[in-house]
Amino acid sequence: MLLCALVSCVLAARPPLGTKSLSEQMRLMEKRANRLHKPIDGVVDLKADFFDRYIHPKQHRNKSRYWLVFFYSSWCITCDEFLEPLTQLAQKLHERLPNEDQIRIKQRDTPRGQLSIGKHDATTTEVITMKYDVEGFPTLLLFDRDDANKRVRYEGEHTFDGLLDFIREHTDVRI
Repeated sequence: MLLCALVSCVLAARPPLGTKSLSEQMRLMEKRANRLHKPIDGVVDLKADFFDRYIHPKQHRNKSRYWLVFFYSSWCITCDEFLEPLTQLAQKLHERLPNEDQIRIKQRDTPRGQLSIGKHDATTTEVITMKYDVEGFPTLLLFDRDDANKRVRYEGEHTFDGLLDFIREHTDVRI
């Protein structure tokens, strides 16, 4: 009787045949996880607590008019395809031009600083995803600070040129 109880405990604790151990499963998950949770230069990691303060600030001075926000999930493999285009776009927005001082003086003529890029891990909380009707991953939304109800969803290819065309079509930012 005691032997049967001991054997059943051992069999219950052992994973079924054909499954991987917990450490093997964790290693597979790490390989499958995308790289978007790491910091990206020029891309703001938007947390749920401060999301609306960035997108629709109360004081507009020195704040971006447009926000391109990338909603992703840590388990989404397709989301990882946006890493390179987002990085290139952030570099393009923050590169210094030979006549950078003239651009600062004529900020109204060339609004390069009017677009910011953010990313939000939608698996951390569902409040933001429900508020902005994010139903799948990856999702890219363009927000306009001056119109709280305006949100444009990106439906194009996962390329740098596709993102540039989208920004040029829906904003007055010159890139």
